[in-house]
Amino acid sequence: MVKAIGTAPNQIPTNANLGTAAYRDSGEFATAAQGDTADTAYQSSDLASQAQAEAGTDNTTLMTPLRTSQATAAYAYTVTSTSGASQDINFSKNAALLSTIDALTVTYTFSSPASAAKVDLLIDYQSVEDLFNLSSYSYSGASFSVATQELTPSGFRFNSDGTRMYISGASSYKVHEYNLSTAYDATTATFSRSSLSTASQDFTQGLAFSSDGTKFYIVGQTNNTVYQYNMSTAWDVSTASYSGVSFSVAAQNSSMIAMDFSSDGTKMYVSSLNSQRVYQYTLSTAWNPSTATYTGNSFLFGSQDTGPRSFQFNGDGTKLFMTGSTGNKIYRYSLSTAYDITTVTYESDFILTQASAASGVAFSPDGSSFFSVHSTARVIYKYTSTVSPTLVFPTLEGPTIPLVVGEKTALSIFTGDSGSTYQIISAQGGIV
Repeated sequence: MVKAIGTAPNQIPTNANLGTAAYRDSGEFATAAQGDTADTAYQSSDLASQAQAEAGTDNTTLMTPLRTSQATAAYAYTVTSTSGASQDINFSKNAALLSTIDALTVTYTFSSPASAAKVDLLIDYQSVEDLFNLSSYSYSGASFSVATQELTPSGFRFNSDGTRMYISGASSYKVHEYNLSTAYDATTATFSRSSLSTASQDFTQGLAFSSDGTKFYIVGQTNNTVYQYNMSTAWDVSTASYSGVSFSVAAQNSSMIAMDFSSDGTKMYVSSLNSQRVYQYTLSTAWNPSTATYTGNSFLFGSQDTGPRSFQFNGDGTKLFMTGSTGNKIYRYSLSTAYDITTVTYESDFILTQASAASGVAFSPDGSSFFSVHSTARVIYKYTSTVSPTLVFPTLEGPTIPLVVGEKTALSIFTGDSGSTYQIISAQGGIV
C-alpha cells in the first residue's frame, strides 16, 4: 500500500507552519526551515503517481487527496451485466457481473487482470430458447387428475407467477382454479375454487387471461364468440362476473375452440376445429376483444393435424405450440416476426404417449417442462427437458459450478497473480 499524508501518532506538524507536512519521528516539533524543505521534497519524488496510487502496491511513496480519490475510484465495486454466447469478464478491478444464460453454449473469457481482483458472478439460468426443442422432452412419470372438476378438459393456463393453474371444459361450463405448491408444476396442484357457470354465453373450451389477472376470456363452438369476464380479485376466478364485452368470430369460421393473446394484449388469436386454422385480430384497446378487427391473416394447422385443439405462444411470441388430437401430438412452429402468424414455419412435433385425445398444453416459461391435458383420461401429464447449457470457462480452480434451470448461481472468482491463475473461492446454487 501507499502511505497517506496525515498526522500519525508519532509525527507532529511544525509549530511554525502547521500547513506543512514535515514531521519528526522523535516527537519534537520540526523547525520552519525543516518544514519548507520537506514540502519541496513531497512535491517531487516522494509523492505517488496516479499509476502507483491505482496499483496500490508501493509502500514508500505518499498519497495526496487527488491520488487517494483516484485509488478509490480504481478499486470501486462496479456492477454490470452481460448475455449471449460469448461473455467477457473484466478483472481490472473488483466487480459484480450478472450473466444471463440465453444460449445452449456460453463461452467466458477473462480480460485485463489486475495484480489482484475478485469478480462476483451471478449466473441467471432462467431462459434458454432451445429448451423448447420438443425432441429434448420425456415423460417425467408425474401426473394429476382433474376428473373431479371437469370431465372434458380443454383450456389450460398458468397465472403470471406459476403458483396457480386453470382448467376449463365443456362439461362443467366453468373455469377451475388450483394452487400449485411448486410454481409451474401442475402435478403439485390442489383444487381451490371454480368460477360461475358460463352456460349463458357458451362452452368454456378456449381459455385465456389478461396479463394482470383481472380478466379471463372464453370461446366456444356454439356461438363462435369471445366473451370477457372480469375478476374483482386478480387471478381469483370465484370473483368473476360476465362483463358484457364480447366479439363474434363467426365471420371467419365455425367450431371455434381455442384462443390466445399477444403478451401486450393488442393481438388476439382464435382457432377453428372446422377450418383447422388460427385467425389473427388486432385490438385497438389492449385486452378488450370488443375492439378487435380481423387482420385477414390466418395459418393452417391442418397440414400437420386435422384435429387442432389448443395452441399457445411462448413468452416473446417467436414460438407457437399446437395440440392435435388426431395425431395426439404437440407441434412446434417458429415465427420470424413475433406474434405475426403470416411468418409461421412448422419445425417439429412430439408424440404424447401417456393418453389419447390431447386437448391442451402449457409450458413453464423457462421451457424446462410442459404439461399436456387429455379430454378422455382427464389427466395432466408432465414432461421435462433433458437439455442444459454448457458453460465454458478458462481454467478455473475450485468447486464444481452448480447449475439448475430456473435458478441462479453465485460464484466468487479471484486472481492474485495478475491473471496467471483464477480460483472459485465460493459457489452457491439454488438462488431464486
